[in-house]
Amino acid sequence: MDNNKYELNFNHYIEALNNGWHLAPLIVDDKDSFNVSCEFRNIVLCEELTKESLSDALKNRRLYVSEDKNIKVDYFINKSPMGSIIKEPKMLKFTISAIDNDDNDKINKIQVYSNNNDLIETKYFNSNYAKLDFTLEKVKKYTFYYVVVTQNNNKKTITSPIWVE
Repeated sequence: MDNNKYELNFNHYIEALNNGWHLAPLIVDDKDSFNVSCEFRNIVLCEELTKESLSDALKNRRLYVSEDKNIKVDYFINKSPMGSIIKEPKMLKFTISAIDNDDNDKINKIQVYSNNNDLIETKYFNSNYAKLDFTLEKVKKYTFYYVVVTQNNNKKTITSPIWVE
């Protein structure tokens, strides 16, 4: 498989989020054969490698998808991980970090989006480690926030949202 012929398209996913669905992104390959050279990944964040922990992580939408095989992304609002639903917060404290230990895979930018693809925050980097912390004082109910990490080779990673109700 030539990864250059494929790119992540999240238009339908974002449309579902905008329509009120609470779901995580997922990459599904509809090809007939399994190809280990494909770098697209579904990354599930679980406490331990057990059926119960994996099931809990999937049920709670603690996952992200990536075009890179080894990027690691952590995303929290008010110490709640991606996939969470936060009820009536007074403010929103965002904590996002991304790391990729491949020397050639630098992180170019971290962006935070909200409903209707509203860009909330962007920070640029040229590093294997990137961190973005910021606070929103004005909280809107029925809002979701997701993160897009873009690397210097234009590979993208998208997280599950965190919802505010």
